[in-house]
Amino acid sequence: MAPSYTSSADRPRYECSTDSGDVPVADPRRSSTSTRATYSRRVCCSAGVRVLLGITVNAAIVFAAGGIATLLTRRPSWLRALRYQLGTALGALAITLGLDATTPAAAPS
Repeated sequence: MAPSYTSSADRPRYECSTDSGDVPVADPRRSSTSTRATYSRRVCCSAGVRVLLGITVNAAIVFAAGGIATLLTRRPSWLRALRYQLGTALGALAITLGLDATTPAAAPS
């Protein structure tokens, strides 16, 4: 059973609390200014790392696509083989969907 406090002065101070689940959330009423500043720096640093990682991954995808396009331009037989392969896969998918006899699920009322 959770302890009951008569006033906010009796309540212990926490640096982080959890709203619903495991994710810690900074509560400005329960932490000092320096703790909030440290938390803000961590969040900004984490966001910066995510942005840099996203840029790096997107750049790798762009360069890989460019390399594949160059390769297929130099070797038209590979491009023809890939077209036949993709056409076969899409044709098989169309036949599978055309022969599918399941009935769609009813919408919830």
